[in-house]
Amino acid sequence: MRMLRLFWDAARALDPSAPDEAVTRRFGREGEIAELFGRAGLKDLASGALEVESSYADFDDFWAPFLTSTGPAGSYVDALDSGRRRRLSDDLYSRLGSPSGAFTLPASAWYATGRV
Repeated sequence: MRMLRLFWDAARALDPSAPDEAVTRRFGREGEIAELFGRAGLKDLASGALEVESSYADFDDFWAPFLTSTGPAGSYVDALDSGRRRRLSDDLYSRLGSPSGAFTLPASAWYATGRV
């Protein structure tokens, strides 16, 4: 997801030792789900990406999920002091092009199908 890529890029710019979910998250890369299905014995595998767009009313709509302590990104934000949280927010806002209203970001969902 572009949303998470932007987030972790900003987090690592603030703190080079921050985790990078793109590296640690399972099934976040092309072919990983199909490989799992193949190891499970499924045949006639097909895989790819479903492309969608995520819409946001404004930057606050984009930022709000990171403040819920949900998932690795939310946990990371929750552990920051208010100053570092604000710097992260400001960096993300800048990376998004400083949107003044609604905007969209591309997102992909990896899939695989197979037969028993």
